[in-house]
Amino acid sequence: MSLHNVRLDPSSIHWKAQQTNLEYLLMLDVNNLVWSFRKTAGSSTPGKAYGGWEAPDSELRGHFVGHYLSASAQMWASTHNVTLKKKMSAVVSALSACQVKMGAGYLSAFPSELFDRFEAIKPVWAPYYTIHKILAGLLDQYTLADNAQALKMVKWMVDYFYNRVSNVITNHSVERHYLSLNEETGGMNDVLYKLFSITGDPKHLVLAHLFDKPCFLGLLAVQADDISGFHANTHIPAVIGAQMRYEITGDPLYKDIGAFFMDVVNSSHSYATGGTSVSEFWY
Repeated sequence: MSLHNVRLDPSSIHWKAQQTNLEYLLMLDVNNLVWSFRKTAGSSTPGKAYGGWEAPDSELRGHFVGHYLSASAQMWASTHNVTLKKKMSAVVSALSACQVKMGAGYLSAFPSELFDRFEAIKPVWAPYYTIHKILAGLLDQYTLADNAQALKMVKWMVDYFYNRVSNVITNHSVERHYLSLNEETGGMNDVLYKLFSITGDPKHLVLAHLFDKPCFLGLLAVQADDISGFHANTHIPAVIGAQMRYEITGDPLYKDIGAFFMDVVNSSHSYATGGTSVSEFWY
């Protein structure tokens, strides 16, 4: 059932929690959210950048904005709050202006130089992790809030990254591309399979496949209980993407991968607290 068709009882604790979340989303400032995007695009930067991982010197800057786009889209679908709709639409429009200014489809709060390092297997803090959040947020703005501009932005971004990945494979090898995926890449495969389900564009399906992690999904495909030592935060999204591959393409192997993963995690990598990792790693 769509979030648009569900409303919480105003007398419930769940409604009160929802209102707290809504108040927080309304509190965030558009100019502050997009500050680093505008800086990267070479545009004027009214407002002030948020701190923490959104600080102008953080290599993860921009990923919170992706979370904001997803959260606000879901909240709007759940409440149809007019003020929130205006604010989240303003964020999308501001990001679109940055994308146009940068050209070629690239959109991020950090320069593309981080992807140069990523592709050269040099130290960098997870640029695709952030790009996944931005893509997912924009796609949520389209699917939940009917923002057609957001879908155009996603497709232009994906064209850019399709070309980048293609160049790595052409100039080096597909193995070189897969080696780079040892860095945290978020749920790139997941969001690309979702995009393919909307567009039917074969390029989107190919790129989704290229973000499946064969070094990890391969272990699960042959049902090897060998996840110890892997970074949980990196690989859980890859499995979610594998499940999405099954849901979109019907390939039963990826259903089996997801089922086996859950069996392994629940049977031999879970703690009484409900967690499955220590310092983000499985043991």
